[in-house]
Amino acid sequence: MLKKPTIYIFVAGLILSYLFYIKIIPENNRNEINLMSVFGTYLSVFGIIIAYIQILSIKQETIKTQNAIKSSLDQVRRVLSISELSKTKKLIEEIQQYLQNDKFDASSLRMHDLKENLIQNKYISHLTKQTEAKSYRDLIANVGIDINTLHDKISIPVAVIDKSIIMQNLEKVKSAILEFENILKYVHHEQ
Repeated sequence: MLKKPTIYIFVAGLILSYLFYIKIIPENNRNEINLMSVFGTYLSVFGIIIAYIQILSIKQETIKTQNAIKSSLDQVRRVLSISELSKTKKLIEEIQQYLQNDKFDASSLRMHDLKENLIQNKYISHLTKQTEAKSYRDLIANVGIDINTLHDKISIPVAVIDKSIIMQNLEKVKSAILEFENILKYVHHEQ
């Protein structure tokens, strides 16, 4: 359906074309072919202008659609990241439970999973600032040290380890993960 301004412009253009035909073209050249030529030229120009306007409109809609898709994908990534962070918190609680029950083999295996998760967190786009911080790198390093400590305990059963240090390190990691979750849930990110 044509909009009213477009119809008015079209009609005005037809009138101007007719006036052009009457006023500019000499009377001896006024015939049906020249009249059709003037109107045909006007219709061609009008059609090109309308096509150009439609192309611009489609371009704007395409940009809006691309932005909406990008926003949706960003939101999906956030939700997935929050889900992964929640799983990491549960993993920490599981490791703590194993440690409390002196299940060092299971603790060690799950600590490897924890370290992997912490490294993967470095690739969550909204957490780049936090995961590039020295404090986060220290958390990963401490988990690596704790893994080695557990390996020592598994390899040499008489070795004595301080589980409280590992538990403290796990609590620090859990606090960082909770902070990351809150950033993803509640902090507005401009893209």
